[in-house]
Amino acid sequence: MSTFSLSDTIIADLQVIARDLGHQVFTFKGQDYECIPSSRGKSDILGEGGFGIDADLSLTVLKELFTDGVYPLSQQRLTYKGVDYRILTVKQESTDGFIKLLCADTGRGL
Repeated sequence: MSTFSLSDTIIADLQVIARDLGHQVFTFKGQDYECIPSSRGKSDILGEGGFGIDADLSLTVLKELFTDGVYPLSQQRLTYKGVDYRILTVKQESTDGFIKLLCADTGRGL
């Protein structure tokens, strides 16, 4: 019988995925953070209340990487692979181990 919680298992799995993807990073407030890019390119993602979010980038990030406990917020900016993005929404996942950042390319005139 495993002594790991569901959250521990998901975090461990995300760490393996990040490694397998070559430890990709985004830059936020001058710091690099490892991430798992779920999608890149225009996509319509279902948001709160059934409204669509027109995102260009979706990043999954372990919350433990933000050692100061301060997480990105909507409307803040980040850089991924040399492209600047505006964070449209920050999704808190039910296990509380990671967040998902849904972003729009700042060059597309939102």
